[in-house]
Amino acid sequence: IKVNQNEIRMNLYTGLPNDWVMRGARPSTSSNVNTSSCVIHCSISRRHIKARHCTCNATEQQPVGIASLSSSVSALDSMQADDLLQEMARAGNPVDAKLQSEALSAVFQEPADGVQRVLLRNPAALKLPLSQLVQSTSSLSAVLGLQPLKALAMVAKAPSLVETPAHEVLQQASDIAALVGLPLEDAAPLLAKQPSLLSMPMDELTPQAQRLSSALEISLPGLLLLLSRLSPAHLTSLMDTPSATLTAQVQSIRKLLARSFGGGRGLDAMLLVAHRPALLLASPEQMAQALARLSSLLRLPAHRLTAAVRQCPGLLSMSASQLTINYKGALAAMRIDINTVAQMMAEEPRLLQLDPLVFKSRVEGMMSQLYLPRKQVLDMVVRQPQLLLYLTPTLKAHWTGLKSVLRAPHEVVVVIVQMYPDLLCRSPYTLKAKLEVLQREFRMPPLRAAELATRHPNIFKFSIPHIQAARELLVNDLRVSEEKLPEVVRQNPTLIMQPTATTRGKLADLCALLDASQATAAAMIRDEPLLITQDSRQWQTNFDTMTSQLGLSITQARTASAMFPSLLSRNSKRLWDVCQALSSLVNTSPVWASELEQASPASINRCLSYSPRQLQLLQYCADAGLQAEQPFLGTQLYSKSDFVQRFPGFEIWEVNQRKQPSGSKGKRRRPQGHQRELSLSGSISSGSGSDTGG
Repeated sequence: IKVNQNEIRMNLYTGLPNDWVMRGARPSTSSNVNTSSCVIHCSISRRHIKARHCTCNATEQQPVGIASLSSSVSALDSMQADDLLQEMARAGNPVDAKLQSEALSAVFQEPADGVQRVLLRNPAALKLPLSQLVQSTSSLSAVLGLQPLKALAMVAKAPSLVETPAHEVLQQASDIAALVGLPLEDAAPLLAKQPSLLSMPMDELTPQAQRLSSALEISLPGLLLLLSRLSPAHLTSLMDTPSATLTAQVQSIRKLLARSFGGGRGLDAMLLVAHRPALLLASPEQMAQALARLSSLLRLPAHRLTAAVRQCPGLLSMSASQLTINYKGALAAMRIDINTVAQMMAEEPRLLQLDPLVFKSRVEGMMSQLYLPRKQVLDMVVRQPQLLLYLTPTLKAHWTGLKSVLRAPHEVVVVIVQMYPDLLCRSPYTLKAKLEVLQREFRMPPLRAAELATRHPNIFKFSIPHIQAARELLVNDLRVSEEKLPEVVRQNPTLIMQPTATTRGKLADLCALLDASQATAAAMIRDEPLLITQDSRQWQTNFDTMTSQLGLSITQARTASAMFPSLLSRNSKRLWDVCQALSSLVNTSPVWASELEQASPASINRCLSYSPRQLQLLQYCADAGLQAEQPFLGTQLYSKSDFVQRFPGFEIWEVNQRKQPSGSKGKRRRPQGHQRELSLSGSISSGSGSDTGG
């Protein structure tokens, strides 16, 4: 067997002689191989590996690597994988969490990275036979109604459960649920987090629970939640702590918070204790020192420091010296500005609990996975500090899953995560589920949904209920037919990227502004989705500009806006300038004023879209007194050559305009006697448009 130097990362036991398992070794075809000791037969190609539990073909000459063995383990059932891993252990090769997690992931159909996290946090589970681990996990999952991953975590935390019959565990869990007054389906997840309670006799647990509930002044269900957040060592210490000591500790925490933040800052002692029960075992002096050191390191105002403590109350149980070491270590490892580090810590205070060496290793892990320089990775981390809380294998799994979900090239996905680094904080299974909801709700083919997510990655920020509610909004409120639904969403994804309550509120505002039906407003939003992304006050501003500056009647403005909704979504400054220019031109002639008064909605939209060149042609007509010969809404304005052919004097006028000083260029003459005429003929005064339009 040829061993590929680029793929092998560690010596793997295959049952072959040891001198074969080394870098670059190639045995001769005449070598005698004892095939009876082989555990796994690999039909290997460069891109595929298939594992069978049979003898080994020693004449196969293809590369093999660590990724191939992981695929082999995941392809076996639990008994076969158990045999393989145990054989590897007997051969002196350590069974790492990756291989074990691949096998368990295949058996339970759970995410491999989630299984691997459970095993890494509870290394004692790696010593259990895989068949026993699978059998115990399956039994507990069935009798307690838990997901396999939660049941696996339960067994990993308390390996002694593999020796306990499932019916005894069920009976103990039912007794504890009855004690605290919760249904078994609600108590089981909490007991899965703290399986040590299942090994305590009920005659000891019952008085302890009542004593702690009375001392801490919390209900029994709340007590179970509190105990589920303790480590086994802290649970034992809490059980041994006298009631008077616990009551005094809670009072000390209350006094510390009142002294540091005052009474109206929203920090309740029991709320912090419920989130971080280990505070009950910390000394008040240590918590006071930690709070003072936290304030000096982060340099935050009181309200932001309150938010940081509420988000991560475990900081109060750390020593002041450890907080300083972690902060300075992070500063040295990341080598960025101290103010930036303080801002990151304030946004994600859990970073202060990390060892300084973790920062460097995780930044380097992101650099190797994304093939990005350090500067760009640090920029992503600064904008999304939560990235540093993830293990490198987890980020790798998220990165691989994101590429698979988007079906996009590596370079495209790199650009996406640089723009939206929070996507790496989302599980690939969550992303896949949201993409499947997009496909189902909006009747999109998989490739079309992936393309939409690639063009608008922030669509992953919205929850599945939001996507489902957005579909109901499109169908029921905006009257989009089922057949047109995929195309409408593809062309106008902003329609589903806004809270449905906000969209319905804007729909009501549009109906009130234009005195229109909901069907008319829905058609306007379908034609101009930009309306949804804008503040409704901009619509009012543009509407008032058309009535007060240009002199349109309320009816004209409403009709034109309903037929051409882009009038309401245009840049307000640009629309103001055009309306002022048109108003000064219209006031030069009663003919033009009458023409504007009788203009159709299409003509109004056309004149409000005049370019500076077209306004210049109208200005020439006004200066030359040609208003009667050139209609205000004439089609000749769209062709300069036709206009010059009809009015040859325009070229001389244009040259003279260029010769004028910049201060006087463009000044328009406003003959007296026509300013008031527009207001009378338009049936609206310049000051009434805004009030009536509202």
